[in-house]
Amino acid sequence: MRKSRVLVVGGTGYLGKRLVNASLAQGHVTYVLHRPEIGVDIEKLQMLLSFKAQGARLAEGSFNDHRSLVNAVKLVDVVICAISGVHVRSHNILEQLKLVEAMKEAGNVKRFLPSEFGTDPARMGDAMEPGRVTFDDKMVVRKAIEEAGISFTYVSANCFAGYFLGGLCQPGKITPSKDSVLLLGEANHKVIYVDEDDIATYTIKTIDDPRTLNKTLYLRPPKNILSQREVVEIWEKLIGKVLEKSAMSKEDFLTMMKGQNYAEQVGLSHYYHVCYEGCLANFEIGEGGEEASKLYPELPRKSQSTDWIEAILRNLIHQGMCYCLPMAMGVEKIKVMEEEACSWTIEGLRGRLLAERVKSRTAKEQVEHLEKRLTELQGQLAIESESRDTAEMKLKWLTQKMKSLNGNGSSSSSTASSDLNLQEKRSLGFHFDDNVEVCPDMTSSLIMSTAHEEDPSS
Repeated sequence: MRKSRVLVVGGTGYLGKRLVNASLAQGHVTYVLHRPEIGVDIEKLQMLLSFKAQGARLAEGSFNDHRSLVNAVKLVDVVICAISGVHVRSHNILEQLKLVEAMKEAGNVKRFLPSEFGTDPARMGDAMEPGRVTFDDKMVVRKAIEEAGISFTYVSANCFAGYFLGGLCQPGKITPSKDSVLLLGEANHKVIYVDEDDIATYTIKTIDDPRTLNKTLYLRPPKNILSQREVVEIWEKLIGKVLEKSAMSKEDFLTMMKGQNYAEQVGLSHYYHVCYEGCLANFEIGEGGEEASKLYPELPRKSQSTDWIEAILRNLIHQGMCYCLPMAMGVEKIKVMEEEACSWTIEGLRGRLLAERVKSRTAKEQVEHLEKRLTELQGQLAIESESRDTAEMKLKWLTQKMKSLNGNGSSSSSTASSDLNLQEKRSLGFHFDDNVEVCPDMTSSLIMSTAHEEDPSS
């Protein structure tokens, strides 16, 4: 069976770029929506070029141009949207309604995966303000999809590991402390952390699977379900040190949250539901959902055991972003951990390397273009210089002729040009007619000049 053709919307974003790479890796013909809105964002442009170098295709389209969206979705079987829904950066969830209208008109899309990838919004009807706006907007998009009769898969990926693990699940932190940690409540509620590359791999795997059609795919690998306290213990074991711990009660957290701006309140309220209420793992998956690790146990992924959590934290150590490993752990163990961290880092650098290669090729083409243009300009300059020299010689001849006419009125053109050598005369266009030198392009002007001088009425 032919694999579905895929269009990724938001392909240059944090998750979107991973979706593009996963789609290509799994052998799908992959399109990336190139939106004019990126303007002169050189990093996004270079990323698009790197995708193209890997085999992806670019489809131009804009949320402000309905026809362009229709044309883009007509190219594919599956549309995956990964535009931002995080208020701290931007919140574009409802822009997907325009995408739904385009798919409805096109009529060819077999499955749509909207931008969700977090907490299941269908379970967040009682969420607090202002954070509930994220869930409410996602439900508006779901309603539009289903009313349009478009087949779908909703992906609930829970917590992105890059945001939650590095900071030991502390709001506003993405790297672990070397001395202390703030626990949210008792820190015993289970949280589901999923590596972003794994999210992309599972998402692409599901697009041709009939078992997930018109269902929610939950990403809940057993090894990924840990409390904040358990994550802290892994970190303490890794660094060989017990952190100083303090705890924040529900009441104190809510009081602290009220003092923040709107965007930060949205994010903090999500932390509240996850860490104080345990909203991610306090339910069983029903008939309308499937669990990814059970559907695809054979799928290779980074988060197959708790070792991947250590790998993320080791990488932070390797980059010098947090507490250094104690020598008491032993040189050999530290060496192994650094090698693993280096390997992890290399994986992350591959995309950047490819982008730099594309950048180098583009720079080379620009240099070649400039060299060609320089050659053209040098040629034009030579022509202009030659024309200027010719004009100067003609002016010299004309000046001498006028002096001769003003002097005795009887000098011939040969006398006027007596100071010019033969080569100069030829370059001026002189020819010799019955032993008389004639410069054709000046003859008429000289006649008019002579007539003007001899006219008594002038």
